Amino acid sequence: MFGLLCGLGFWQLDRAAGKEERETAFEEARVIVLDENALDEEAREFARIRLEGRYDPSRQFLQDNRTHQGRAGYYVLTPFRIAGRGAVLVNRGWVPAGPDRTVLPEIAAPADALRLRGTVRLPREDLVVLGETGYAADGWPKVVQRVEIDAMRRSLGYPLAAWLVALDRDAPHGFVREWKAAPGLSPDRHRGYAFQWFALATALFAIWVAVNVKRRAA
Repeated sequence: MFGLLCGLGFWQLDRAAGKEERETAFEEARVIVLDENALDEEAREFARIRLEGRYDPSRQFLQDNRTHQGRAGYYVLTPFRIAGRGAVLVNRGWVPAGPDRTVLPEIAAPADALRLRGTVRLPREDLVVLGETGYAADGWPKVVQRVEIDAMRRSLGYPLAAWLVALDRDAPHGFVREWKAAPGLSPDRHRGYAFQWFALATALFAIWVAVNVKRRAA
């Protein structure tokens, strides 16, 4: 048990270090503006990008279980089609979920040609999902539990880049956008949990010492 508690503490410290590295990369990323030719490449995370094309408002995804200020909602993921180049998925931000989860929010997207700017983000396909991911459901928009590029390509029926674009905060046709380098707990929260695990390990060791001292004294 002592080893398990210490292991959990070091695991939390490792999580904190990993998120600090992502935050540093996010804040210090060089502004490298890519164009639509980058769709065929493995773009670097946090790189800036500008694209010209059209949204596909008829086929949108709503990523479930996204929260903002403690309220449940969705990320709006809309394909942005580039003439002759396939498409890239654009995260247009967060929208709230209604009291009846069977009634989805109405999400509009302009069908006209436009330019957009954003930041490259790599999908997190390692998110744990209990049950169906949502891609097998009929109709649009599809409520999905995580981003799965291959499943999205099959649903859309046209080429899709292997990464996403987080729409700039001041760009039009978006929703709530407070982008972070890494979702979830902050590095300080992870360190706080690490301290708790180490404190429990220390208390357990102290109890073990006290019990064995009493046994010898007896």
